Amino acid sequence: MKAKIPYAIVREGRWFTIRCLTLPVTTQGKTEEEAVKMLEEAVELYLEATNENVEEVKDLHYGWIDVEARKKTIA
Repeated sequence: MKAKIPYAIVREGRWFTIRCLTLPVTTQGKTEEEAVKMLEEAVELYLEATNENVEEVKDLHYGWIDVEARKKTIA
């Protein structure tokens, strides 16, 4: 069975770091496409190793918070 699992991806220098938002899985790739492919493989391996079923992955609930940026002061 397939499921849609959310992820977050960020470019860090020459690499794209990608993190699954519902499982403790993080990986990277040289392109966004490679990073996504690596995450798919890593999630499958994680589920296999932990004997979890993709159906057991909980829905992700998220929101936004307002944060005021503060300037760094040098004392």
